Amino acid sequence: MAKEILSFEELDKAMSKIDSLGSLMSVNEFSKISEWINTGNYALNAQVSGSLRKGIPGNRGVMFTGPSGTGKTFLTLNTVREAIKMGYYVIYGDTEAAVDNDLMEKFGIDTTKVRYQPFKTVLNVRHFVSNLCSTLREKSKKKVELPKIMMVIDSLGNLATEKEINDAASGSDKRDMTKQQNLRSLFRVITTDLAEFKIPLV
Repeated sequence: MAKEILSFEELDKAMSKIDSLGSLMSVNEFSKISEWINTGNYALNAQVSGSLRKGIPGNRGVMFTGPSGTGKTFLTLNTVREAIKMGYYVIYGDTEAAVDNDLMEKFGIDTTKVRYQPFKTVLNVRHFVSNLCSTLREKSKKKVELPKIMMVIDSLGNLATEKEINDAASGSDKRDMTKQQNLRSLFRVITTDLAEFKIPLV
């Protein structure tokens, strides 16, 4: 009597009943770049995407890095304007209290399509994004059409940790060794959730 053979395709179908995000790579759209967001800077667009017109991927995290005053917020605000032109709504996480309505309007940004969200700690960001994605997941299960969203954190380097805040309150000047761990934890928690809903993170 011949042994029954489980084909990989059958296994794939069974696994898809357990977790619908996974499937054969040939048909999986989870991490596929479906659109690009112009940064407003042709040279940067070309460096990131290989095209003068494309820019940053519409479903991945991108980090603009550099010393203070080198134009990271300038690039970010230009990208926000271009994303809104493409139908995105933006959650602008400000850790420096440096961006306001007037500044955004100077960049030609429709501020009725931007949620301004002050963030103080890494934990604040993790909690906010986790709840955002939980809300979107619940609505998606009810077959509600979701808005296109882009998330900004300006800037990551200015986020504090709970330890840093507690040390400041108690007068302790001990060096905070937890920040890198907290940042790694943040990205472990939020990256897949944001990708699930095609939310680019700048």
